[in-house]
Amino acid sequence: MYNKLVVQISKKFLDKELESELFNQLWFSLGKINASTKASDFYTDLLSQTERLMLAKRIATAILITRGQNMTKIRASLNVSFTTVTNVSSWVKNARPETKRLLESISKEKSWEALFDNLR
Repeated sequence: MYNKLVVQISKKFLDKELESELFNQLWFSLGKINASTKASDFYTDLLSQTERLMLAKRIATAILITRGQNMTKIRASLNVSFTTVTNVSSWVKNARPETKRLLESISKEKSWEALFDNLR
């Protein structure tokens, strides 16, 4: 059963310097997660089931796009909307070179290949 959680953020703006520092600390902190069990524990505590599923589907969509998979098959296999596939495709197309290299590397992992082989 999924939480019907609507993500909300305050309409009050943060000082740009504080916002920048918060992001720097976030990226630094996330970089400390160096094992899948740590990542699983951290994200399970931090994110709702719905947020985790959304993130997992977006990453899977990006990897399938990177592997050259057909958009229609992605939609059917992952039960995502056309808008999601289009937005993720645009993100992949315009991603930084480091991000593209990371997606390429991840897409070649045996665990992802096995998962994608089982998609309908």
